[in-house]
Amino acid sequence: MRGRRDEDGRGGAGAGRRFPRRPRPGEHRAPGVPPGSHRDADGYYYYVVDRLKDLVIRGGYNVYPREVEEALYEHPDVVEAAVVGKPDERLGEEVVAFVALRQGSTATADDITAHCKQRLTAYKYPRELHVLPELPKGATGKILKRELRSQA
Repeated sequence: MRGRRDEDGRGGAGAGRRFPRRPRPGEHRAPGVPPGSHRDADGYYYYVVDRLKDLVIRGGYNVYPREVEEALYEHPDVVEAAVVGKPDERLGEEVVAFVALRQGSTATADDITAHCKQRLTAYKYPRELHVLPELPKGATGKILKRELRSQA
């Protein structure tokens, strides 16, 4: 702004503006960054392959359900897997997994959780794991996460 001077007497358009603008409440990304995207080290944008509403925010860290589900599917006894967030007083949300196991499987929830701990960072592995005979699906065969959220 014209005529503006900072405490040292210097003037100009940037006078008095020594710090970058803080984000407004609810503003989580820089202007011009497409929603649901991130910028890599080379400056390219890449998009999250999961729905943003499925994102679990655990203690301030973003946990993408698909990442946890992929770790679950690496277990030889897991046939179906789904990950949802469960409200938590201390952390905001907790990671909860639902799995359907192969017929005749002897794997336990602790075995599968240990499998995930080896493949995921500490804040991402599921704290609760429910073994179901079959995950609920809609008419198109898609797993219904909204029903699983109500069971979490």
